[in-house]
Amino acid sequence: MSSNLELLEQRIANLEAEKDELKGENAELKNENAKLKRIIEENARRDAENAEHKVRIEELEKNSADISAENAELKAELAKLRHDFDSSNLTRPQQPQHVTNVQNSCSVEEDISSAKPERRFASNDIPDLVIDQRVADNADIESMDTFLDETFKKSVSDGFRQRNREKKLLHESATQDLSGVSNETTSSVIKDEKSQSHKKREAENIVQDVFDFTATSAPEKNHMTEISMTARHEKSDMDNPPNILQNLACLIQEAWDAKDEAILANQKELLCWCSYIVEFNKKTTEFMTEYKIGEKKAKGMIYDNLIKLLRPGTKRNTLLKQTQRARDIYKLFEKIGIDKIKYITTYSANSISELSDSQIQTIVDYFSKNPNTELPDDRDGTIIDFEEDISNDQDNVLVSATRAEVSIPTAPIPLTHVSNSSGDSSSSKKLDAKRI
Repeated sequence: MSSNLELLEQRIANLEAEKDELKGENAELKNENAKLKRIIEENARRDAENAEHKVRIEELEKNSADISAENAELKAELAKLRHDFDSSNLTRPQQPQHVTNVQNSCSVEEDISSAKPERRFASNDIPDLVIDQRVADNADIESMDTFLDETFKKSVSDGFRQRNREKKLLHESATQDLSGVSNETTSSVIKDEKSQSHKKREAENIVQDVFDFTATSAPEKNHMTEISMTARHEKSDMDNPPNILQNLACLIQEAWDAKDEAILANQKELLCWCSYIVEFNKKTTEFMTEYKIGEKKAKGMIYDNLIKLLRPGTKRNTLLKQTQRARDIYKLFEKIGIDKIKYITTYSANSISELSDSQIQTIVDYFSKNPNTELPDDRDGTIIDFEEDISNDQDNVLVSATRAEVSIPTAPIPLTHVSNSSGDSSSSKKLDAKRI
């Protein structure tokens, strides 16, 4: 009996030891499973990043191929110009021979006594002039050849430098993207762009507008010509001062109407970008819930579908930058209220997207401290009166200008809070209403 008890006790001890071992193995298996899950998630994230990097590299390679094709076209055009120039210069020496023949024919009509000196002059001096002319022409040809050679060499060297630059960018892009440094580069570029002066950006926009107008088609230029022609008066109207004043009044009124339409268009753009971000965030959450994926992959799916729906030629990088700008705009109006868009009369969407976090916080602090501010009814009224010299400090300039800019037009446009896509369309229709 005692031996059976001892056997049972020994068996129980062995089972407990095996139980402890199994617990240890179970804990190890759980740790390994957790590691495997992390590895799978990291692999999925890397696959998504690699796909984006491949798309970017393909775009850069395409740009490099386009540049190479342009360089080849430039070389062909330059060779054609050189050939045309050489062929035109071959016919140039014939002109002095024609002049010599004319002078010889005129010398025949002179007296016989003076004919011999004329002939000696024609036979001795004229060829010297022709030779001098040919030498001068040859010098011009050589100088032109030198210029063409320098131009050709410069274009070739520029093409080589451009291709080397593209290759270097491709290499750096691939290296930085695989190592994760591209995020830091993008953030630094965005900071540099935001640090630029508002006045400089507006000047660049004006220059770009002028350049775009010079490159427009004939109908658009004719439209501008028609506008300028309406400002001219007939001669009969010059004798009638009331007609002149009426035309001036019409021009002033049209300028005011154009300004009001520009303000309406700017407000509509701001509202559309805010609505876009609200709907984008909503769709991101829906994709994450429906497809059981992460936020980054959900955004990637949205971008892929948007590119298919937008106009041809839209690039993913452009869409990413535009979405980031829209987020910067929404960051401000999310805190001070979407309804404040109707008070924006000066700042453009680009200018608002360039505001720094400290500048946005300054505006938010002002509205927090003055929640019941009564906005003026006149066009020239502002929330903050700051008739003083603005310092050169960029933060002070942008903060002061932003405060001064929040002014009410003659009849503000009623805006509703952004809630969904249907609300966005109704708000956009309200923005199209004309002000009285």
